[in-house]
Amino acid sequence: MLSALRKIASLSREERQLLATTTVSLVASRSLLTIVGLDPTHRALDLLVRALPPYRRVRDPRRVPWAVNTVDTALPIYFSCLMRAVVGERLFDANGYRTEIRLGVAKDEAFEAHAWVIHEGEVVIGEVDDHARFRLLDSYCPK
Repeated sequence: MLSALRKIASLSREERQLLATTTVSLVASRSLLTIVGLDPTHRALDLLVRALPPYRRVRDPRRVPWAVNTVDTALPIYFSCLMRAVVGERLFDANGYRTEIRLGVAKDEAFEAHAWVIHEGEVVIGEVDDHARFRLLDSYCPK
């Protein structure tokens, strides 16, 4: 516990704010996606991430996936790939970075769905060993 607190204390103010905003957004996405679905969740998270700090632009887009992955692994709560993707996409957008959520299903016999975020042609959130095994169903980019 003390080690974790030291790590948090060693972060910049902007990084701590980004982690706090990501935490609130992920927890909200868990409830919202279950209750109201994707489009209303997307709109609600858009308002949320724009209202919470950091209020100035995150200069390095790699900090967004870092924040999503850090919060996802630190909290004892399950966040689906869709929850992580929607929150990550909203954080990217709020900071001026264009991304796209992709939704796919596995081509093998067992049903498996996956959501991931693409930024500048690369998967930045929702990495798996082999994206080729997922058939792209849709790209979710409402703007």
